[in-house]
Amino acid sequence: MLDLLPIFVRLPSDPDPRPLTLMSLLIDGYNLLHVTGIIGRGVGPGTLQRGRLALVNFVAESLDPEELPHTTIVFDAHDAPAGLPK
Repeated sequence: MLDLLPIFVRLPSDPDPRPLTLMSLLIDGYNLLHVTGIIGRGVGPGTLQRGRLALVNFVAESLDPEELPHTTIVFDAHDAPAGLPK
């Protein structure tokens, strides 16, 4: 299980300083793929796609359901596949 603690922040626009707002979680997908060992050293056709899907499933199963809507996983690459925005 991924051990992440939710981060709450006080927003300047909050009229009452006591309520807290859940901060969004931004995950660097490729870094986490390598650190967790989800993607091994052997890279062949479809390896990255399977690894990305496995990481998304891992994160979804590891976080509390209330954290999921506030979570973004970014897979950015220097050489993105053809046809994708850069």
